[in-house]
Amino acid sequence: MCDKEFMWALKNGDLDEVKDYVAKGADKTVKGPDGLTAFEATDNQAIKALLQ
Repeated sequence: MCDKEFMWALKNGDLDEVKDYVAKGADKTVKGPDGLTAFEATDNQAIKALLQ
């Protein structure tokens, strides 16, 4: 798994992809090149709930 792909899914609000990455052990504290954490990188409330 790649952090870049995880961040892309977060920023694009792809809930199914984010669920898949989280299930595979994605690092929820990862920061993207813009310095945002996974939680900060999304506006999708369902994804934010998943990351808490």
